[in-house]
Amino acid sequence: MRLPCPSCLRPLSWLLGLAVLALPPAHAVERAELEAAIVYNLLQYVEWPAEALPAAGGALELCLAQGSPLRGPVKSLEGRPVGPLRLAVRTLEPAEAPHGCHVLFIDGDPPTRHRPPRATALLLIGDGAAQSDDGITIRLAQADGRMVFEVDLVLAREARLQVSSRLLRLARKVNG
Repeated sequence: MRLPCPSCLRPLSWLLGLAVLALPPAHAVERAELEAAIVYNLLQYVEWPAEALPAAGGALELCLAQGSPLRGPVKSLEGRPVGPLRLAVRTLEPAEAPHGCHVLFIDGDPPTRHRPPRATALLLIGDGAAQSDDGITIRLAQADGRMVFEVDLVLAREARLQVSSRLLRLARKVNG
């Protein structure tokens, strides 16, 4: 059996380290920073259809609600590379549709939810408990004091997204 090169595993091992990091329950700011870092790293392992992305050097738009606790921490990641693109962060108004967004972070709080049209190349990442038909492709959760995530491959395929098998191996649960 041939082992992969250590430098190939470095980004993945960092993501794994973040996913299993123990969290003190009373530190919401630290949790938001951790979730922002995990969201950024998750983006490295998802592929969008070519026609849904701008040319190399363009921006991959991550959108989130105005009141999201991730707003500040994610904003600090703006401009970082995501493959050949750079990360751009956009705050949505309460009734604004996520047009032009490639990623939509959905908080567990129902008033901040933005409903995207079905079958668009939009990655929905959410936190909190699952609700029926919420359409979230990757769900962040806290379990036993650690951050974990689940992936819904059926929803990813509907959105024409490819999720890396390396990421799927780290998921707590994979549906579909």
